[in-house]
Amino acid sequence: MYTKLRGEPHSARSPSVSIALPGGGGGGGSGAAYSPPRSPTPVSFADSLATLPPRAKRLLALVVAFVVVFGAPLVLRGGISEDVGSEYESPFGTFGGLDERVTAQRPPRRTANDGTPRAGAFKPLAGASSNNPSVSLSSFLDSHFGPPDLPPREQPHVWLTMADATWARTGTAALHTFVERLNVERRARYGRRKDGVRDTKLVVMCLDEECVETVAKYKDAYGRGTGGGYAYAGFMHNRPEQIFASTWPKLAAFVEVLPHRDLFFVDSDVAFRYDPYPHMEPLMETYDIVAQENDSWDHFNTGWMWIRSSQTAADAWNEVLQMDMKQTSRDQNNFNEVLGTALLRQHRDGGDPLRKPLLSDFTAKNGLKVHVLDDNVFRSHHFEIDRPYAGRDRSVYVHMTCGDATLTKAFVAKAQGFWGDVDGYYTQPPPLLAVDHLSGTTEDVEQLMKILLTAAHYSNRTLLPPSHATFLDIPSTTSSSSAHSTRQIFSSFPVPHIAEALGVGIVEPRYPTLAARELAGGSVLGREAGLRADAGRVEKDGGKGKAEKIVRLGEVVELDMRHTPTLSSLLSLLSQPSFSPSSAPTLKLINFDWPDSQHWRLWRLPRTLEHITTCQLLEELPACDAICRGSREGVKVEEGWPSVEEASALGEEEAYEEEGAER
Repeated sequence: MYTKLRGEPHSARSPSVSIALPGGGGGGGSGAAYSPPRSPTPVSFADSLATLPPRAKRLLALVVAFVVVFGAPLVLRGGISEDVGSEYESPFGTFGGLDERVTAQRPPRRTANDGTPRAGAFKPLAGASSNNPSVSLSSFLDSHFGPPDLPPREQPHVWLTMADATWARTGTAALHTFVERLNVERRARYGRRKDGVRDTKLVVMCLDEECVETVAKYKDAYGRGTGGGYAYAGFMHNRPEQIFASTWPKLAAFVEVLPHRDLFFVDSDVAFRYDPYPHMEPLMETYDIVAQENDSWDHFNTGWMWIRSSQTAADAWNEVLQMDMKQTSRDQNNFNEVLGTALLRQHRDGGDPLRKPLLSDFTAKNGLKVHVLDDNVFRSHHFEIDRPYAGRDRSVYVHMTCGDATLTKAFVAKAQGFWGDVDGYYTQPPPLLAVDHLSGTTEDVEQLMKILLTAAHYSNRTLLPPSHATFLDIPSTTSSSSAHSTRQIFSSFPVPHIAEALGVGIVEPRYPTLAARELAGGSVLGREAGLRADAGRVEKDGGKGKAEKIVRLGEVVELDMRHTPTLSSLLSLLSQPSFSPSSAPTLKLINFDWPDSQHWRLWRLPRTLEHITTCQLLEELPACDAICRGSREGVKVEEGWPSVEEASALGEEEAYEEEGAER
């Protein structure tokens, strides 16, 4: 029988670790004051010279003259490799506007004061009688963020999320990047308030050890390695068999921590653009639960919610846990059932009780006061289908509640403008290869995509696809008068899976605009905020260089496909200096569809691309869990890319065959 986690010792932790303080000096056991070695003074040196015999003085003078005559030119010609006592730049940059030039370097802090690591698996102690983690989540939070009985203004907001290795590299990394950026901007904008401003700390409950390793490498808002993110994988070790691996950490965390501490929970497929607190904090003063709209089964969504600390809230989640132990189900469904959400959200004014939107405020069966958030501000991907009346003009995030796979969810979030500068994604723009449109029969569109991928690979560029593709041989599913169908690019091809399989970078269609916004210093505090609140600090970090990158994003050089009768001729042109990344930051291929110049239809391309196809069933509209049908299977690649010489030879063979056919 399962025992409640809150019955476990609250302070269970690993043995204390002794950490040497950076820069700490050693000393004798007697405690005597440390005295640096003394250098000889000019007086003592002069006295020494005076005691030398005349012959020794003449010899010393000759040595000095030799050094001056022959040594000085060498020093002047070779330069000085290192100034004694010179300052060097801290790898951490500035903190709160402090000068980056420092004379001491501290290593990144990767542990709390008591030695608890920021990121760890926290395996059960050897010889322990249970498989409980060596450090409880409550103790982990206390170690890093202080005890929960501190005044609220002295505590951070704690956001819990879950991730495996793939999510840790994608959506969770974007969450961390947003939180770090949010903290520095909120401090800069609101830090002078009477009660200050509360930071946000994202804690990733990892589902595997690779996730822990990835989170440990996360960087701060300025791209510095200052200790990594917070990763807790203790719940890997004591999961009951009846409960999903992706559900257990959430249930266990709520049951254990909610009696002591308020918590946010956020799914890793929630991608933020703006600060959510202006829409949350006023509600947090009145309600016990503030959660996202869901629509399905008239529930709210537990993928973004805040819960006030109480035993009642913890007991509700323990009831969900007991339900899951008897019959495996989604924790969201069970939690709404425990609260009685569906019935309590119905209208009671004599009209249709189920008319949408349902009531946003209700008191649950256990007495907890609940508020369901505005579906325009806190938006889910499936609202486009299930709640078409929901707006999207004020959204602070998009929750990819459904999607074919992790990679697809991440790409669609990027395409809608909800992503962060993860590892310099926007502030280090790569050379791009672009095309204005993809249009033709399905076979033609596939061939065009393969040519773009080939050109991107051999020119070392990242593909910037158009926003949509038009298929002239697929009748419209929305208009009886149209003989063709147009699909968004991520519903035309399994874009992120192609990129991963081929090793060719592919960015979202709006990438140049979004990168320019990031480089210019767009704020995450809201659309009306304009430039980021710490803009002065960002300018100090290289405003001129960022302005130059913005300019280069607008530099587009066109390559006319009418000048490339063969694949080899295209590859040859791509290698010319005028089309190099330094001369052409963005290279656009034009005139694919020029009459009598559509030789590309017959080009022989590397077998690497043999299995590159469109999404399946393009004649059907995309659905919530079918953004790109067939993408779940991934993209198969049986042969690697041939060398550029081998690829060019394919074009030469093709040209020879065409010449023979003309004869």
